[in-house]
Amino acid sequence: MSEASVSMDALVQVKTALQDYQTDISGLSGRMRQHVADVSQSADIEMRRIGDQIDGVVSQIKTLKGEIQSLTETINRKIDEKRLTEQKLEIVQGQLEQEQKQADSLAEWIASLEESAARAEGEVKEGILRQIRKLQGQLSEVKSKIVHLQDQIPVLTGRILRLQRETEEVKTKKARKERDLCEVEVLLNRLQDKQERMRVALVKMNANMDVLLSAAGSFEMRTASEMSGHAGNVNKCITTVEAYLGG
Repeated sequence: MSEASVSMDALVQVKTALQDYQTDISGLSGRMRQHVADVSQSADIEMRRIGDQIDGVVSQIKTLKGEIQSLTETINRKIDEKRLTEQKLEIVQGQLEQEQKQADSLAEWIASLEESAARAEGEVKEGILRQIRKLQGQLSEVKSKIVHLQDQIPVLTGRILRLQRETEEVKTKKARKERDLCEVEVLLNRLQDKQERMRVALVKMNANMDVLLSAAGSFEMRTASEMSGHAGNVNKCITTVEAYLGG
């Protein structure tokens, strides 16, 4: 290959390189702006995603607090019911004690009258027997009351035990809900912190990007002008060389 051909090829390569560089520089700020827009869009999507997560967690917290409040009311209601049942049991036990004393007293009285009746005769005996029958009727009524009161005691005792068991079950469930609430509140704080950090980072990024885009625009305009002048000089050289070789 001749020296002139090599020189021509060199000049063509220089020209092509300058044109390629000029092409790369041209539209630089536009490409950067698009890239920044893409990054901002991705950041906005992430911010919305975190916002949706926060909304979901806030809703979950509201639900848990409502459930805890409901469980607290159930616990208080069962505690009150248990207390009233215990009071009723004490009343029944007190009544039972009184009725048993009354029954014992009537039985002693009847036994005493029966002894008197055994020694009496005639109308006196008949009077004592009538009194015994009356007292036996009263004793029968008292014994019926005693049976009724005795039947109430295991029912009331069972109710107290059931309420105690149910109260403990509800307390256990409430404790689980309170632990869940604590965990969710920690998650909410973490998400809110993340959201705030992202917000601050986006503000800084947008400010920095504005400066960068402005600088890129100035660089593009200045470099494009310089490259245009250089490419024109190369074209002139090529034209001169071609004319020389052609001659």
